[in-house]
Amino acid sequence: MGIIVVSDTYFSADQLRGIFERVSPELNDLVDLIFCSSAYRIKKERWLWNCVVAELCAKPDTIVHLGDNAVADVMVPSRLGIRCLHLDRYAGAAEATLQRREFATRLMFSGVGETKPIWTLYDGLACQGQAGQSSWDEELGRNFLGPVIFAFAKMLDDEWGVPAIVRSHDRAPRAAGSTVRLGFLMRDAGLLQKAAEIVSPGQPHPILHISRLTAFSASFYDDDAILHFIKLTALEYRLSSGQCAACLLLTDDETAALTAAFAARRQDPHAVANFFTRETLEAIKARSTDFRRRLIAHVVAQTGVRRGDTLCLVDTGFNGTIQYLLRDVMRREWDVAVIGRYLIYRDNLHLMGLAAGLIDASWLDMGLVNTLAKSVVYLETLCSSGGGSVIDYDASGSPVCKTEIVHRPAWVESSQRAALTFVDQVCAASRATMPMLTPTRLREAALTNLAAILFFPSERELSAISEMQSDVNIGGSYNQDLCDLSTCIDGLRRRGLLNLTSKEGSQSNHSLNLRHAGLDQLALYMVCLRNGLPLNAPEFSFRRLDLPVTFAFGGAPVRRCISAYATYDGYYTAVVPLGQGTVRVEIGALAGWLQIESITRFPVDVLGPLREMSGSPVPFQTTQYQIDGVTRHENGLLECRREAGITFTAIGEGASDHIRLAFRPVVLRDGAAGLDRGATPSAAASHEAVVDAKLAQVESVLKADVCPRSL
Repeated sequence: MGIIVVSDTYFSADQLRGIFERVSPELNDLVDLIFCSSAYRIKKERWLWNCVVAELCAKPDTIVHLGDNAVADVMVPSRLGIRCLHLDRYAGAAEATLQRREFATRLMFSGVGETKPIWTLYDGLACQGQAGQSSWDEELGRNFLGPVIFAFAKMLDDEWGVPAIVRSHDRAPRAAGSTVRLGFLMRDAGLLQKAAEIVSPGQPHPILHISRLTAFSASFYDDDAILHFIKLTALEYRLSSGQCAACLLLTDDETAALTAAFAARRQDPHAVANFFTRETLEAIKARSTDFRRRLIAHVVAQTGVRRGDTLCLVDTGFNGTIQYLLRDVMRREWDVAVIGRYLIYRDNLHLMGLAAGLIDASWLDMGLVNTLAKSVVYLETLCSSGGGSVIDYDASGSPVCKTEIVHRPAWVESSQRAALTFVDQVCAASRATMPMLTPTRLREAALTNLAAILFFPSERELSAISEMQSDVNIGGSYNQDLCDLSTCIDGLRRRGLLNLTSKEGSQSNHSLNLRHAGLDQLALYMVCLRNGLPLNAPEFSFRRLDLPVTFAFGGAPVRRCISAYATYDGYYTAVVPLGQGTVRVEIGALAGWLQIESITRFPVDVLGPLREMSGSPVPFQTTQYQIDGVTRHENGLLECRREAGITFTAIGEGASDHIRLAFRPVVLRDGAAGLDRGATPSAAASHEAVVDAKLAQVESVLKADVCPRSL
């Protein structure tokens, strides 16, 4: 059967073949003839079809034409007697899918639509399905999650198919040719393991129940390992004192003592170090030795690994902490090298040459990998097998798991089933159903679909995600919201894009929160993160207001104007230093109508860090400040007389706190933007120096409070 392309295009037939060759080389083998409107100077909806029929010397009813334009591809050729089929590929829900995929592709790659295609590798399968007749969660699994896990399973199959041996480019401390044993880390790699079983049937895909908690607990060989763990507890591992104690295998009494030491370290920098007496260190190492034996028994029983083998840990990503911790354990105890393969892998200096990912810096810029990794918690939730987190092993190596502490909604299971059905369909499909699935195409398509999941969820998806929680894989003792849409809006109003914290502190999945806030916020966040732009509050916007503030020390007051910077939704934020004198913020001089979002107080030593813990908004009725000269209305809206102000009482001798005022000026006074900064009554020079020093400190910190790649 001859295959002919009829195209409305300004390209010539040879140029169109060049595009085929660049995008999908196999098309040139399939297409016999090309008719381009540019060669005949006429479109399909005019007389081009007459030219086609004449040159083919064929009867119209021997031609079947398939096209997506209802007029040019169906109505016009039908008049000539050509049999026509209308391909309505992107109707209804399919149109939304295409749009999400296109947005994601353009966000990930440059030159899309010019030199880069939008990979829709599986349209052949999609056309055979019941588009638009599935639930939203099934669409998520089939259209987006399925292509991601298939590409990853295919990568594993291509690399570790039988015979599974270490390639020479892997810098594992093992001679090339040693046997590789895979181990899928539960819970997060649950869906990846099932996909691998479909792609590589008959091959072993053992599961390993290893959490960060159990990997830490097995790693304490000596004093240095324990003390190194303590140093990184807050900085890198971000563990609480309770989680730290669980990793160290402490008793209840020891846990209480360590928690007290953590609480006292501000006043006593040596409090934590003093906890680790010689007796305590020896006890931790002895417990770790016993724990290590049980963990290794689990690994051996599950994978069948032997001395001299290589163990490949498989996980969603992204930093390889478990691999790093097990590397020394397995090498010392079992002479086994440990490498890692991840869905997303961000380079870890400890694992150079020992880890790789489907999505990693070998073909993407590191900024993009880091941006994707920031939303890995949601990806882990979608791929998780569920169940409680492992906390120990019995003598035979069987895992001991905690009861699951978070509710797992049914729609996650539905999405996973749809994703696995997709993988099964791809594996069973004939070659004619889809283009060549090369490694490059698969990983680029996986990146596009993953970006659509993480950055462009539908409104329905985002609503469902906001009701979900995940537990930190550190023994199932702590859980967090996957996203907190209302808190995100509050934070944006208070600090703009710099405020990416939840009620509990640091939070992942910022892209989900910011998608709710608006595509403009999401796009700016991704640009800052991907490219490491050192933006700070004063540079986000030139929109600022001069907020008059009077500092009184019992004598003549010191009057200054503090810059309030625009944040989000028309709100502004200003930081006002407190001290041993009263502070009055003259809101009436600025605005006739004003809406207060929040007034929060925090100590000076947390001003500036991106994780500024400003606490809960202070209620209006408080002994620490009062608002006068206003008429109160609903939703914090204040009708201000010109003399209206917020007065904060003096704080204790030697104390130095700050106030963050977030407000929205509804009606500004005439000339408010140009308030006189220097018109102050005469004041003691020492008082002016104190005020100016505090204001200079605030301004310098705000300028250094950046939103870089480290977000």
